[in-house]
Amino acid sequence: MTASVPLSPLAAQHIADPVERARGTLPVLRAHAPAAEHNGRLTAPILNALTSAKLLQLGAAGARDAAADCAAIVDAVSALAEADASTAWVVGSFAYATAQAAAAPEVHGRVLGSGKGSIVTFSPSPTREVRRVPGGFRVSGRWNAVPGSAHADWLGVLLVLPDDEEGRGVARTHLAMTELTRHRTWTATGLRAASADTVEADEVFVADEEVQCGVENRGHDPALAIAPAAAVVGAAAGALEGAIVAARTRPWAGTRYRTAAESATIQGKLSDAAMHLSSARLRLARAASTLDGSARSGRPMTSAVRTRCRIDTGWATADGVAAVEAVMGAIGAEAVAESAPFERCWRDVQTLSRHGAVDPLTAREAYGRFLVSHEAPLAELPL
Repeated sequence: MTASVPLSPLAAQHIADPVERARGTLPVLRAHAPAAEHNGRLTAPILNALTSAKLLQLGAAGARDAAADCAAIVDAVSALAEADASTAWVVGSFAYATAQAAAAPEVHGRVLGSGKGSIVTFSPSPTREVRRVPGGFRVSGRWNAVPGSAHADWLGVLLVLPDDEEGRGVARTHLAMTELTRHRTWTATGLRAASADTVEADEVFVADEEVQCGVENRGHDPALAIAPAAAVVGAAAGALEGAIVAARTRPWAGTRYRTAAESATIQGKLSDAAMHLSSARLRLARAASTLDGSARSGRPMTSAVRTRCRIDTGWATADGVAAVEAVMGAIGAEAVAESAPFERCWRDVQTLSRHGAVDPLTAREAYGRFLVSHEAPLAELPL
């Protein structure tokens, strides 16, 4: 894999490009990812590196920096995933949650305006356990698989408001993690360092002014798919780079080849992986560009464009998984050893690909439904 020089905190703060800052953390991630996986959360050295590189609040503008756009977040998350997909998914999820908080005047000052670099995570699952009280609401609920919950200061949640608040619809608020209970329930095969645990609220008070009403809740959110898809694509890139280095340097037992790289079979596997990776990057870049274009124009995406974004992120994920599978085939038995980085990468992408926002099967069904429900000529559809 390409060597990266670790950044000092001072140097990291003066690099505007979040992708460069992300790459500066890779040596730390590679060194500490096994310990993070063992502990079920990001280690202190990883958190310190991410904090120094200002990667924990990519979705919000800082005193000297603009908020990263979707394309930059994709590239930064992908870069992190080359070393550790757990870290990448957590950082990408924080970026999504921070962008939501930054866009809401009702919560921006309370959540992000403290100047302390608050970390925000989220759950897309709404709670109906909301009751009206003087001055606000009492909120209860359980939210599963909350990424980075061990490190977050705030949890963004959706509320289904009581019937007496007719017309306000689904709302969003942010709950301080100090008022919540985190249950260590994350036992997935992959992404073990992501601390995507269950978080529970019991009658937490939320003032009226802390509730953002009229939140769009149309089911699938294309922006939510960016973090898991980018993490899969980045992990595949890291695996492919490692496999190419290994093929050039190691012998292939049971053959006459001096190195595995001389084998046409191995060359074909690596070629397959590279083509899957290329396809994944193109699809993911188009999805990010579409989201950025919608944000700049201030116009919501049409249902057709949303559906295309969904298939783009779903298929990018599927291609990323296929790239890793091809790498595993090229490496052979060594790839499944617990001491090998390929084995952790394989588990991570398999877990990420089952994230509801990027599931290729449901994306395929939604896209097919869109195609057969529109009578316009195919040339006029945003394919």
